[in-house]
Amino acid sequence: MVVQVACSGLHTLALTSKGKVFAFGSNHSGQLGLGTTSHLLLPRKVRRLLDRKVVTSVACQKLSSFVLLHSGKICAWGCNLNGRLGSLSTSLEERNPCKVRGLERVVISKIVCGDNFTLALSDDGKIFSWGENEVGQLGNGARKFLPNPTIISTEMGRIKDIAATLSASHPCAAITENNQVYLWGRVNGLIVETPVLALITSFDEVFTIFYPKSYQCFHFNESKITNNNETKRHQGSVIERFQNEFDNHETSDVAFIVEGKKIHAHKNLLTIGSGVFKNLFLGDWKDSCQKYYGRV
Repeated sequence: MVVQVACSGLHTLALTSKGKVFAFGSNHSGQLGLGTTSHLLLPRKVRRLLDRKVVTSVACQKLSSFVLLHSGKICAWGCNLNGRLGSLSTSLEERNPCKVRGLERVVISKIVCGDNFTLALSDDGKIFSWGENEVGQLGNGARKFLPNPTIISTEMGRIKDIAATLSASHPCAAITENNQVYLWGRVNGLIVETPVLALITSFDEVFTIFYPKSYQCFHFNESKITNNNETKRHQGSVIERFQNEFDNHETSDVAFIVEGKKIHAHKNLLTIGSGVFKNLFLGDWKDSCQKYYGRV
């Protein structure tokens, strides 16, 4: 049974319930970890260093692959330009899994990848980063690549979760035990080299507010709509009703202009489904816009 899937633009990793990894897709840089550069249409098990080991999660850069072992260690393979793998290898590519160096005394609990960089969260709430750094995505106050994991400032406090995407236009994010969200990298078109505190409290809001404006979207948490078992059994019909009412000018009570087109919506649904709109509608709209975007 597959329990997690990680994708780059051209290759995929699948993690099974038994802690084994299967790979398929493009393999120009050995990112499938199978010892070759042959492309695969069907999944094949990644072996070598991963034999007799249990993998708990997988992540992909565009041309590289990473896995987190049950022991809290990380293995990687694929493109190693500018030390993207964080390994001892000096080769430009690794076709088989190799160990990520510099974390021997650290237990890692989560890994996430951007396009050409990686973030790792330790079990004691610290963040390590390595790889490319042209837009400050490593959060270390510089823009030079790092070939080995380096800790990001601990001034944020204990971190409980991290996030990144393959898009270079999105920020990196971390959330603390106190639900404070910090951002770095490319934020609203600006390059932020060290983590800064944001006036938001969830990752949903991060990738809503700081998504490119022409593709802006809002994530709705269905658990807020379906709060008991009886309702969940009828979830499909409820969701269908909400979908049918989308952009209905007869029942809507608010409208947005997006690229010259008017879109009708409902304040109550937006407030329930998004913390961003909850703050906007329940507070002062003008003041909120100034806080979030720095302008009205």
